[in-house]
Amino acid sequence: MKDFLQVEADYSLFLQELKDFKNLLDSSRFLSEWSPRFERGFSQIVDWFYKLDTQSETRDFEYRFGGRSLYSMGLLIIGRDADLSDKEKDRLEWRKRKLLVNSNHIYCLTFDDLYRTLAVRRDIYNIFANSDRDE
Repeated sequence: MKDFLQVEADYSLFLQELKDFKNLLDSSRFLSEWSPRFERGFSQIVDWFYKLDTQSETRDFEYRFGGRSLYSMGLLIIGRDADLSDKEKDRLEWRKRKLLVNSNHIYCLTFDDLYRTLAVRRDIYNIFANSDRDE
């Protein structure tokens, strides 16, 4: 009987901890404003990967993409850097490095990340374009 009471007490403690964790997840302190939008956008990308995967063995897929295998990746652009706290930036950085769906990488960027990336590529292009003029 003593073991049963201990299991019941442990189970009650587990349920309380689970309830506390759910409350933490539901609180605005844990999830920021951008998180639901991120999840919606991410879900759309997952749906597209699903569609590509389930259609890859069809003739229509082959006609559209020139074969039955396709290398693909996802790109999700969300918000601005200034709108993110340091904790949220860390969380987004983790997602940038870790997210794969069906072995396809999903690149997660802010609009500021995209701007910086494109600006660097533009500058590199200009360097090479100007070097051709010098010759």
